[in-house]
Amino acid sequence: MKSKQIFHLDFSGELRKIPFVRLLIPFIFGILLCNYFSNLIFATTILGIIAFISLLCVFFSKKILENYSLRWIFGTILSIFIFSIGFIDSYFCTNKPPTSILQDSATTACGIIIQPPLIREKSTKTCLEIQAILQNNEWKKVNFKSWVYFRKDSNANLLCYGDKIILKTKFNNVTAPQNPREFDYQKYSANNDIFLQIFISKNEWTLIEKNQGNIFLLYADKLRTKLLKIYEKYGFEGEEFAVLSALTLGYRADIDNNLLQAYSASGAMHILSVSGMHVGIVALLIQYFLFFLDKPRFGKILKPLITLLFIWFFAFISGLSPAVLRATVMFSFVILGQSLQKNSNIYNTMAASAFFLLLWNPLLINDIGFVLSFIAVFSLVYFYPMIFHLYEPKNFISQKIWALTSVSVAAQIGTFPIGLYYFHQFPNYFLLGNFVAVPLSTIILAGGGLLFLVSFLEPVAAFLSILLNYSVKLLNFLVIFIENLPFSTIHGIEIRWLEMILLFGAIFSVSLFFTYRKIYLIKYGFYFIIAFYVFRLTFDFQQLKQKSFYVYAISGCSAYNFIDGEKNIFICDSNVTANKISFHLRNYWTSLSAHDATLLRFNELKINNLSPFLFYKDNFLSFHSLRIKVINSDFQFSKNISQKIKLDYLILSQNAEISISQLLLMFEVKEIIIDSSNSWKNVVKWKQQCVENQVNCYSVIEKGYFAKNL
Repeated sequence: MKSKQIFHLDFSGELRKIPFVRLLIPFIFGILLCNYFSNLIFATTILGIIAFISLLCVFFSKKILENYSLRWIFGTILSIFIFSIGFIDSYFCTNKPPTSILQDSATTACGIIIQPPLIREKSTKTCLEIQAILQNNEWKKVNFKSWVYFRKDSNANLLCYGDKIILKTKFNNVTAPQNPREFDYQKYSANNDIFLQIFISKNEWTLIEKNQGNIFLLYADKLRTKLLKIYEKYGFEGEEFAVLSALTLGYRADIDNNLLQAYSASGAMHILSVSGMHVGIVALLIQYFLFFLDKPRFGKILKPLITLLFIWFFAFISGLSPAVLRATVMFSFVILGQSLQKNSNIYNTMAASAFFLLLWNPLLINDIGFVLSFIAVFSLVYFYPMIFHLYEPKNFISQKIWALTSVSVAAQIGTFPIGLYYFHQFPNYFLLGNFVAVPLSTIILAGGGLLFLVSFLEPVAAFLSILLNYSVKLLNFLVIFIENLPFSTIHGIEIRWLEMILLFGAIFSVSLFFTYRKIYLIKYGFYFIIAFYVFRLTFDFQQLKQKSFYVYAISGCSAYNFIDGEKNIFICDSNVTANKISFHLRNYWTSLSAHDATLLRFNELKINNLSPFLFYKDNFLSFHSLRIKVINSDFQFSKNISQKIKLDYLILSQNAEISISQLLLMFEVKEIIIDSSNSWKNVVKWKQQCVENQVNCYSVIEKGYFAKNL
């Protein structure tokens, strides 16, 4: 009897209340399948047509519609049709550039700047929507996007959203990652429908028009620029200006990495990106101030309309970024659903907003911010009541503290598996961080809006700006204080995709237990946890056996890595900074459970057993059975060699003045590796010489990192 009851959870009644969830699931599957099997577009289109015709037949069949036991036929066919719509929508949402553009040495193109330019130390970066290219002295209409890097000059710094330019340069594919687990900028760009990049100097482009492009985005950018100038006018600068502009307007260009790390370590990173929390705060503040509309009959219509007006205005002044747009759409659905139906289902409303957002832009499914925002809201809605009712506070202050605690824990329950998978860290003091960040960010958000309203009253605005400035200073101080507390963050957490799914399985099983009170759901939760730890132990055991040698691709640098189990020795030149290590290598070391690297510089190396498995002498390295020699600018060629030295790998670095034929007189080598510290001219020369001397050659600059597993 028990075996028959194990799976007896009746979801049919619940599913009838959330029809958009039933539509969303096959739609997402269609989008995801297209990401990996886009060549199935013809078969999927035929399947969609067949499903559509079948739906029409079923719709006019009274026998099926009126017979409850046969309604599954209609549901199945509808799911197949929605699946095909998701696949087809995803396939046609991308605008890939013509392949011929990559074959031309230089292309003349006309396009509009569609992102506010980001001024960097050596360049100005933006995104250009290419509208036409010149072919055979005629303009041909096209529609694709490209990253543009202007060489920094006074004219490039004056570019803004909506500027139309003509340029002549070479288009290139966005560069793929050159090192393992490095940030995949190519994939990130493709997820934003961008496949090309160009680098242009001041004599390769001309500004021909201003104020082009989407009129709403154009005015949103101009308005945000004016509001940023109000902050500057009233004395905001440095970290205070950076945090205030990020929190209220979504402008993050001026935040330095150290401050970002502090907010991340304290669990308050979410307040620096205008998204669901900010839109929710604005909606709550507006509804609070419109309390007098609760009693009048017309208030039930007027209050949600005014709230919608304000949250969309907030989205407008925040630059209508994708993050704030999806949050605003989601809250718009929630507000409308609650106002139109007293018993509207919040899960169905959320699913409806996700469905229409993905229908508008299927690429959002690849945006971790999109996924996190919906999971966070779902987690809040589901877990908050459970947690809040575990304890009954006796006074107003303790009630608010407990409510904030419940919100923080509820959001963390649903999002921490994704956080571990993508960000490899966990903020231990996230509760303390939210106690600080949420109240202060609410005050700052309200204060920033009030400053805009009274900015024309200079004495009032000046006084308000002083209070606002100290509020931001206090927020920054407390966030940095939390970051500096002992054990504030657990770094170097590595979980695989399957392990993330197992964690979600455990959370799902336990949460269902609190809803249905079935003890076997707790058992399933334990099974998921046990499976998680079995995979962890298997992975850790495999890591202990790893023995690997790497030559990494870090531009202008020599970087070699020797890993034995969890022991990690990294040898590099002085050009490899801590920031470069963090960007290029830290994620990979974390994935190997070898994040505690011993860093050695070439100019500091002496004859030594660097470890039980690695010996060094005069640029000669012995790693287990591998024999490696590094040839750099200090190498001296000698003809007086009685016997060739046998090597596994010979590494050419620092543009050594030596030919391959000379090296082969001294060494008997299996393969020559050209590292990333060399010039392109020398790479081409040495590759040609390797071909002539019939010796294997590997260019790190061209092919990316070199790896040898023992």
